Amino acid sequence: MNDVTHTAKKPQESISRSQAFYLLVGAMVALVMLGGLTGCSGFFALRPVPTETATPTNTPLPTPRIDVTPEDDRPRLRVVNASLRVPVADVYLDNRLYFKSTYYSFVSTYLPVDRKKYRLKIKPADVVDTDSIIEREWEFKDDRQYTMVLVSKTNGIDEPWIFEDNIKGKLTPGKGRVRLIHASLDMPALEICLDDMCDVLAFKQVDDYMNVDEGVYNLTLRVAGNVAPPFVTLPATVEAGQVYSIFIIDPQQGEIQPRVILHRDSL
Repeated sequence: MNDVTHTAKKPQESISRSQAFYLLVGAMVALVMLGGLTGCSGFFALRPVPTETATPTNTPLPTPRIDVTPEDDRPRLRVVNASLRVPVADVYLDNRLYFKSTYYSFVSTYLPVDRKKYRLKIKPADVVDTDSIIEREWEFKDDRQYTMVLVSKTNGIDEPWIFEDNIKGKLTPGKGRVRLIHASLDMPALEICLDDMCDVLAFKQVDDYMNVDEGVYNLTLRVAGNVAPPFVTLPATVEAGQVYSIFIIDPQQGEIQPRVILHRDSL
């Protein structure tokens, strides 16, 4: 009995020692692996992340502009295309292209010009090697503003219509300044009104500036001397301290009513 019991315990002890050995080996392997993984994790965490060096981009410089500055006392000129007879035009002063691709209904900004007499030339846009459609001479004088309007004639475009502006004068607080310009060959003389302030203008006539209160007005057009209701009624917003020109230009293609442009003038 004692031998049996002793014999039975031998395998149990042997198994226990084997298990302990394998457990110890497993633990050591686990520690090595854990250390290796920890080392790898630390490596990737501490390793500097490479960043791409930005490639410089050569951004083209903006095209120099010749807009008026407050210190510039030269004359200033803008152009308005009021004619579908030349839907897109280039405007030259002498042989220099000054206003490029001036399309129908476009009102340009003012640009400075020298104090001298120029030959103004109108050509179809982007057509360099061709004669002008129309030309005229004009002398620009000190510290004045001019508007040049491209207007129609029966069989084409008329010589540019040029008149002086006066947008630099002081304004009464709370007031704006508005004037009316009839530049449509296709329209007869018109009675043009801002609410009850009216004037009658024929083709190629420009009104004096009116000082008006800030607000929204009904801009109406009717044939002069006609008691019928206006054939155009539009809202016109006037802000205090601002100067506006209202251009009546040729009707758009296929229409009979003129196009009306309320433009805020600024230098």
